[in-house]
Amino acid sequence: MLRRFQVFCSGPEGSQAQSVEAENRQQALDWARKTYPGCQCAAVDAALVDLAKTARPGWGGES
Repeated sequence: MLRRFQVFCSGPEGSQAQSVEAENRQQALDWARKTYPGCQCAAVDAALVDLAKTARPGWGGES
């Protein structure tokens, strides 16, 4: 079953944030490393990102 992940990558050309669908966190990371070679990447379950935005209004760009 596919789940949504927020992928964050930082490298020589700057930072990227992308929402991807994958079966698990490792697949999301593998996609990010292929898409943004040479970058440091992290993947977070999007449900956790949504929960953090709900718990802390203003976190993540909303005001």
